[in-house]
Amino acid sequence: QQVKLAMLIRFIVKNLFSFKEYTEFNLLPGRTTRMPHHLYEVAGTPVLKLNAMYGANGAGKSNLIKALGLLRDFVVDGELPTEFLTETFRFDPEGSKQDIYLGVEFYVAEIPFYYGITINQGIVIEEELQFSGLGKKEDITLFKRTDSSAAKKLAVIFHKSVMDDKEASLFPSFLQNELLERNKLVLHYLKNRQNLVFEP
Repeated sequence: QQVKLAMLIRFIVKNLFSFKEYTEFNLLPGRTTRMPHHLYEVAGTPVLKLNAMYGANGAGKSNLIKALGLLRDFVVDGELPTEFLTETFRFDPEGSKQDIYLGVEFYVAEIPFYYGITINQGIVIEEELQFSGLGKKEDITLFKRTDSSAAKKLAVIFHKSVMDDKEASLFPSFLQNELLERNKLVLHYLKNRQNLVFEP
């Protein structure tokens, strides 16, 4: 069986812990061409093999790692972490009513993906998985879920390949109308799909 190498390309966080605005950590090289042996080629895009975070105490290094850990926990366990309700940006009294955003760009077996979620007051109001174009080509949406924190307006759309498959095309409607809870991820319900169109 082929080993599927996975690697982080970028992580974005907003309105969580000490991050009020969009904050990005990435493994994309700068403009310098020194030390080309420190780069991987991913779908024609150079990515650093190693990157580092440094800064003063209290600058947010640990909070960035905690935010990435919360995203991982949510995706793996399927349960909304309580921190998404209690740990919005601490220095804004309106922070608890504003959107939290977490996004991660990564590749698995040389295929780049982008996954992002927006949460407001414990409700996943947007979730999207894409084949990433890495800024060079157009992204291709595999699925997108939308909702509203004010009123339930849950909608899920899938890529054409799902909708064109006779059996797989039944799942999106069933997911939207019967299975999907407002504080659960679409990914949670996709992990055990058998049809090959869901493999990405």
